[in-house]
Amino acid sequence: MKRRLLLLLVAVLAIAAVFVMRTPKPRCSGFSFAHPGGDCVVWYARDGDQILDMVIAPRATFAASYQAWACRLHAGEVEVAFGSTHRAYIFEAGGWRSVSLEGLRESDLPNIAELEQCAGTGEIARKVLGR
Repeated sequence: MKRRLLLLLVAVLAIAAVFVMRTPKPRCSGFSFAHPGGDCVVWYARDGDQILDMVIAPRATFAASYQAWACRLHAGEVEVAFGSTHRAYIFEAGGWRSVSLEGLRESDLPNIAELEQCAGTGEIARKVLGR
């Protein structure tokens, strides 16, 4: 009986140690909307108000490119650990490009009503990134 209890205690402590040592994943947030040129997803990893990485892409492209369970983004030939690069990945004109986020904050993001008027993901990216 004591041996079983000791083994159970060791197993519980081992499981607890694994959870404590795991690297925390960044929190992800985002939104999707329709616009005159189609539809768009703006998805980002953040730490507090600071945006770490961002994707701006049509819904279908986002769904095919982002693995939520692994926090991995496949942007063309590039695969990244989403939340670790400080870059925005934008899909426009049939291809991916990336730009530095340079301190973008969640509180800096424009209102969705403003983005719904954009013609495409390139224009959306300019408004979201302030460029």
